[in-house]
Amino acid sequence: MRSRCCAAPGRSSPSICGALSWFWYRTGQIGEGLRWTSRCLAAVRGGRSAELWRAKSRALFGVGGLNYLIGRHAEAVAAMRESRRFAREAGDAEALTTSTTYLAYFLGLAGDLGAGLPLADEAVRLAASRPVPWARAESLMVRGHLSRASGDPRRARAELDEACRLARESGHAWAEISSGWIAGKVSVDLGEPERAMEQLLDVVRLADPRHDLTSLLVVLHTLAGAMARAGRADGTAAVLGLVEAWGEPIGYFPERMDPVDSPTNTAVVRAALPPERFEAQRARGRELTRDGLMRLLEA
Repeated sequence: MRSRCCAAPGRSSPSICGALSWFWYRTGQIGEGLRWTSRCLAAVRGGRSAELWRAKSRALFGVGGLNYLIGRHAEAVAAMRESRRFAREAGDAEALTTSTTYLAYFLGLAGDLGAGLPLADEAVRLAASRPVPWARAESLMVRGHLSRASGDPRRARAELDEACRLARESGHAWAEISSGWIAGKVSVDLGEPERAMEQLLDVVRLADPRHDLTSLLVVLHTLAGAMARAGRADGTAAVLGLVEAWGEPIGYFPERMDPVDSPTNTAVVRAALPPERFEAQRARGRELTRDGLMRLLEA
């Protein structure tokens, strides 16, 4: 049913793909989302109207997010630049706010803080000018990410705490999960792995793999690193094994999406366990269920 959404490309097809992009992103249907969105955008290369520009902006926003998930950061930046351009041409304030927010995020992830930080500040201003708490939550989450990346973890913590509060109050679970994930990283940076464990375990409890698989997997990967740093290495390789087993069918691997921190987390877990125990736990983790995972984490 999903795959037929763009079977007859036309002016409405980018709108459909834009609407589906959030589902594709959260459930990890990466290949499907990129394939259909590319086809739909190619079918409407011509034409000039606010309606079409708005549809293209939202479809390209989805392209940026899906490329981010698989570690194609240059492609994510390019798609988000185009999304932002079309949002501006369409006069779509919501799309302009979100595309500015995530262009800043992707630029920061690519190491271009010089370009990312001013855009993050612009995104915060754009979001503050609109009575939409979820947009403010997302913009502060990204600003917190860039504050961390620029070496200011205290500012990052304050921004992420506010992002979590706004997300929770507006019922925006994804932003609460994402802000909590980055906040856990900040706690690690500040030498507080036990606090990071608590924060990340709260996020794991919130994330439902049926509706937000990609977020759950990257948070679990970060949690394994925090546990190993806190001296609770037993079971951490099992967590990594589960992340691999659940991510492989959809082509999602945290070390590609999060190339700065995730490889370090894997290395920390490996260093904390004898090689044979690491491999045995990793294999056991590949067979874990959600309930088994939670028993392991809450033991």
